[in-house]
Amino acid sequence: MPGLADLLRGVHVVAGLLALVLFWVPALSRKGGAVHRRAGRFYAWAMCLVIASAAPLALRFLWLGRWQDGVFLGYLGVITASALWSGRAALAPGRDPRRFYGPTVASLGLLNLISGLAVLAVGLHTGTWLFAFFAMIGLMAAAETWGRLRRPIDDPRWWIDEHIGGMIGTGIAAHVAFLNFGARALVPGYDLSGATALFAWLAPVAAGIVAAEWATRHYRRKLARGRSELPTEGV
Repeated sequence: MPGLADLLRGVHVVAGLLALVLFWVPALSRKGGAVHRRAGRFYAWAMCLVIASAAPLALRFLWLGRWQDGVFLGYLGVITASALWSGRAALAPGRDPRRFYGPTVASLGLLNLISGLAVLAVGLHTGTWLFAFFAMIGLMAAAETWGRLRRPIDDPRWWIDEHIGGMIGTGIAAHVAFLNFGARALVPGYDLSGATALFAWLAPVAAGIVAAEWATRHYRRKLARGRSELPTEGV
């Protein structure tokens, strides 16, 4: 099935590049405005294509015996899908935390745990510490998810954390994937090694964590003062 695999790979790369560009439109536009909403929807669809094409590619890697690649790609798909769902579902009309923190969140938390443990096992078995590092993202997400499921949410601004954290989380995945994989298919002679390779893996994660922390604090303060630009209805 090389033809189908090439098609899936092409869809994955093109959708990933489109998502990479679209991510910055809602990120930099006025929050809650028409551009922010429309670009956010297109970005979400592009990321859905990325995730949907990643699943069969991961299975193909496993079938071919490239189990490290298969496990890691599948794991990236899981944590990206979890972040995308959280970022979008948090803006559902009514923003009822009791509806949000339900079976879907619990299932995603379980998938994060299982896939995170799988990648951690691969990292420890092969001595690939980068795999072990990235496994912590899924494991911490699972722990945070179940922590919130166990205690009632009484914070009226809970959705800010979920929306911003989820969407920036998908952006981290898009940038990591492009710098380490997509650019090789699109930029002739592109290759990373040593410190630059490490930078390509870790810089998007560090920048995303800082950005998410700053943005959630910023918009929480604006909402508390009644000056938030964030949308008041689902998108």
